[in-house]
Amino acid sequence: DKQTNAPWKAPNGAVWIDIFAPETLAYYQKIINLACKMDPEEIQLDYIRFPTEGNVTNQISRYSKGRRPYQAVDHLLKNLLIIVDRHNIGFSADIFGIVLWDNKLTNERLGQNVLTFMRYVDEICPMVYPSHFHNGFDGIPLPGDATYLFIKKSAQHFHNVTRRYPQYFV
Repeated sequence: DKQTNAPWKAPNGAVWIDIFAPETLAYYQKIINLACKMDPEEIQLDYIRFPTEGNVTNQISRYSKGRRPYQAVDHLLKNLLIIVDRHNIGFSADIFGIVLWDNKLTNERLGQNVLTFMRYVDEICPMVYPSHFHNGFDGIPLPGDATYLFIKKSAQHFHNVTRRYPQYFV
């Protein structure tokens, strides 16, 4: 947080780590290496993104060197893939459901886009919670009250985004 010169905190008090920081990569590599020793079928990542709540204009990274948030996520995934591939373990990740709409500004803030994840993970799990979307989102008056319609539209958006990159399908 450039205002407090302390780690970024969300309004709920949760502290965020800097995905650009070399220590963050080393931390994740250590965790993934330890997890791989347990011989799982799959490693699934969650919250590999940047914060979007609170005064995000105060959010800085001392290690970004002008790189965009998605580049930090890309770098992290690429390096973790090396580990899981070495152990022949499946690799998946949760992404925010809103990423499926492929809105450049939203995806830029989050540091998430479907293509980045398609490059590195075997499986993408969009977290589509209709109740988390504002009233009127995508023309649906109350997304939380139209669960089937909203999930269907989400799946259609996911299909539309992913079919633009057929090279990532096996």
